[in-house]
Amino acid sequence: MESIHFRNGTKKDIGVLAELFRETVCRINSRDYSPEQIAAWTGGATPKRWDGLFSGALRFILAERDTDGAILGFTAVDRGYLHSLFVHAEYQSRGIGSGLLEQAEAYAHMQGAVRITSEVSLTARPFFERKGYRVDREQQIDRGGVLLTNFLMYKTLS
Repeated sequence: MESIHFRNGTKKDIGVLAELFRETVCRINSRDYSPEQIAAWTGGATPKRWDGLFSGALRFILAERDTDGAILGFTAVDRGYLHSLFVHAEYQSRGIGSGLLEQAEAYAHMQGAVRITSEVSLTARPFFERKGYRVDREQQIDRGGVLLTNFLMYKTLS
């Protein structure tokens, strides 16, 4: 794994996180979703939406490279709900996602959660299954009239 540390995100990070999210979805999730679906997915991530996410109860945890402070990934969690987990397209399969997930699960457990759920993309499903998550159900999410398939997944925390 890269030499990284984890820190809490702040509103000052929104620009970098928004770009990392967009770039990752466009480059990585495009293996499983059509260009129309990718556009619908990323189109909802407006500055107002990001501001709202940071103003709510979510805790953003960032994976930051030690050498230069570059943000390589992030997750957002609130008690028993994992809102998001994205790793920069150039840093996939290097343990960063695993580290972020461990941080999110530990935070949820510390908040009293005994189970964590997440809405997981087609692309991320195998990763989450390897981490002990199970599919509760397949879903069709409407993003401006465009349907995207994802999975409601869960894991019991110990």
